[in-house]
Amino acid sequence: MSGRQAWSVWVIGVAVYAIAVMQRSTLGVAGVEASHHFGAGAGLVSVFVVLQLAVYAAAQVPVGLALDRLGSRRVVAVGAVLMAVGQLLVGVTGSVTVAIIGRILVGLGDAMTFNSVIRLVPAWFAPHQVPILTQLTGIVGQVGQILSAVPFRAILENVGWQAAFLSAAGASVVAAVLMGVFGRNAPPGRWRPDTSGSPAALLGSLRAVLTTPSTMAGFWVHFATCFSTMVFPLMWGFPYLTAGLGYSPALASTLLSFFVLVAIPAGPVVGRITARYPRRRSDVALLLVWIQVLSWAVTLCWPGIPPVGLLVVLIIALALGGPGSNIGFDYIRTSQPPQRVGTGTGVVIMGGFIACLVSILVIGITLDAAAVAGHDARHAYTLALATQAPIYLIGLVGIHLSRRRLRTAGRD
Repeated sequence: MSGRQAWSVWVIGVAVYAIAVMQRSTLGVAGVEASHHFGAGAGLVSVFVVLQLAVYAAAQVPVGLALDRLGSRRVVAVGAVLMAVGQLLVGVTGSVTVAIIGRILVGLGDAMTFNSVIRLVPAWFAPHQVPILTQLTGIVGQVGQILSAVPFRAILENVGWQAAFLSAAGASVVAAVLMGVFGRNAPPGRWRPDTSGSPAALLGSLRAVLTTPSTMAGFWVHFATCFSTMVFPLMWGFPYLTAGLGYSPALASTLLSFFVLVAIPAGPVVGRITARYPRRRSDVALLLVWIQVLSWAVTLCWPGIPPVGLLVVLIIALALGGPGSNIGFDYIRTSQPPQRVGTGTGVVIMGGFIACLVSILVIGITLDAAAVAGHDARHAYTLALATQAPIYLIGLVGIHLSRRRLRTAGRD
């Protein structure tokens, strides 16, 4: 089934997803500049990202239902156009309200991308290739973080706010053209959309997805493994490294690029493990979560400023959350019929993004409260980032409970 056209469609999909990741994370490397540009504190700046992620999470199920009916090509192209318009608004305005509308559009367009792109994998490739290619799709797409941390950041520093965000908008226009012209939903004759369009049928499809134990297992795996993996590069990593610890912007950008450098080789390894030992998927996810928890504990409890070597270890631990979160999609692949994969994947994606947006907002509020209380920047960030602990706990409990249900049913 896989051939030259399959690989071409996949490469286009991954490129478009990488551009979406760049759009998602641009504000993460421009957080300090955003505070100055809009005259806003950390709490208000975090609202930009929180609303963007809230829209992303809330849109997952509707996008999944649309994807099962319309196909990846149209959904991705429309999403890219929305992101272009959103970044254009952020780039040209000095109004907080208009910028928030722009980031909401970015979140909506972003929500239409990853689910659609990974839907292409089982449509174009043989089943034994799907786990590894799903990992590669998610991980190679994270090159978008490098695009935001290096070229976008360079334009921001050397040319200015407007040029940086207009360049980002232009990249999404290119993405829309690529998918609209060259994208294909499936090989000829293999695209079978879900044609149940009545409200009752839609609700029935959603109910069938939500009542499958594997769906909630995937939800909690995604929730626990990747929320901090997103919090760090999307919003608080760059300010923590620069304003909190005093490291240079250049070093901070270099450290953030480690996310991709670690995740790319780790993704296929995790994919092979889950393909060979599907009943150990939850064990792999739990191990990766605990690696993150311990790395955060050592970093935040370090006396004085953590050394660069320790920060590299932390970023490696967080980067492993990307491949870990893709385990959640494997639960959907092995439990849902093809016409409900989009909806099931949307539910899983909601897990990590709900946790991420809650964490980003709580960290921002804590930073503002710590500043009012008179804490210096390093202690303020330490207190704020420690608020991730309860979210990790909720995720770990969710994985254990859902795993128990699956093992009772003999499915994990």
